[in-house]
Amino acid sequence: MSSPLHAGLEAHFAALEKFLAAQELVFEPEVRPMVRDVLAHPGKRLRPLLAFSSGAGGPPPDALVRGAGIIELVHLATLVHDDVLDGADTRHGSDTPNRTHGAHAAVLFGDALFAHALVLAADHPTPELCRIVARASREVCSGEVCQTFSRGNDRLSLDDYYRHIRLKTAELFEGACRVGALLADRPEAEATDTVTLAGKHCESGDVLLKDLALPPATTGDVLAVFATGAYNASMSSNYNRIPRPAAVLVHEGVSELVQRREQPEELLRYDVLPERLRSVI
Repeated sequence: MSSPLHAGLEAHFAALEKFLAAQELVFEPEVRPMVRDVLAHPGKRLRPLLAFSSGAGGPPPDALVRGAGIIELVHLATLVHDDVLDGADTRHGSDTPNRTHGAHAAVLFGDALFAHALVLAADHPTPELCRIVARASREVCSGEVCQTFSRGNDRLSLDDYYRHIRLKTAELFEGACRVGALLADRPEAEATDTVTLAGKHCESGDVLLKDLALPPATTGDVLAVFATGAYNASMSSNYNRIPRPAAVLVHEGVSELVQRREQPEELLRYDVLPERLRSVI
């Protein structure tokens, strides 16, 4: 896993491999060789990469590594099932569980991987992680069912095709990003810094919160506040020709755009250049 995308996350992936290897011991002795086999060929680890990138900032926290590992276990489960459905004997140049142990055992092994991912997610203090993982698992499996039913259908609509690939692939990508963002949250971290929170204009009248106690902040951190003054939708203006921000509603983990971000060209829509000045430009 050496690529420009993985650069800077070496410690994260080292911790991930250690976490995944440790999961072998929770399975029964008969199942452990299957776990070792699927972990022996890591591939690109794209879904953990999305989780880490969505929650990166400093050393890898245990919760984030665990979350990335949960998402990868779900992905591995789908690959085991895929190989059964496709009758595949090899993956990454090695025998699949389908070939080594047969379709019946491989299906049950994939189920066990799904279940173990949900067990790990259920250990999180709040249900949100389990909800993300369960939803992604449901959608991926539903996508496989849809694809199975559409095999040989050369009249499949483009809309249905996009729906199938969203379910089979994009949903787990989205879940990985959500897990990373969720587990990068640090509300309980020790507040050791005292800061002043200012808006982008950074002037005396642009201070949102003063003498605020926070954990050490790093580039890319997101800070949620209850009041944003002139930056919110009701009080926003085009001070210094700054486009008005977007407005988003969030309910039960689902975001809805209710007002899009203003574009720079929209700031100029009422400007008129007199004819006598056109030759000067």
